[in-house]
Amino acid sequence: MKANMKTLPRNATQGTQDVKAAQAGGLETLLGQALASRSSGRHERALDLLRQAAVRDLRRPEPWYWIGRIQEELHDSMGAAYSYFMSRERGRYEPASVALRRMGHLPKES
Repeated sequence: MKANMKTLPRNATQGTQDVKAAQAGGLETLLGQALASRSSGRHERALDLLRQAAVRDLRRPEPWYWIGRIQEELHDSMGAAYSYFMSRERGRYEPASVALRRMGHLPKES
C-alpha cells in the first residue's frame, strides 16, 4: 500500500521532496542538496544524498570525496579513507589526494 504524504512525518516528507527534486534536477542538484544538509549539520541526510549521487554517475569523484569528508567529521577515519580512495579511482581528484596524504595513506609529495 502506498503511503499518503499527509501521514508521513515532516522529515520523511522533506526527504521524499528532496529525492523528487534531485531526480528532476540531476546530479548537481543532489550534490547541492547534500552540501546544504552537511552545512546545516544533517550529516545522515547528506550521506544519503551523496550515495545517491555516487550511484547516479559512477565516474564522478566528487560524491565519494564529500562522503569521505563527512565520515571524517564523524570520526570514521577508516570509512573516510575508503571513500577518498573511491574518489581517486574515478579520476585524479586532488582534494581526495590531499586528504589521504594528510591522513598518512599516501606519501607526502616533495
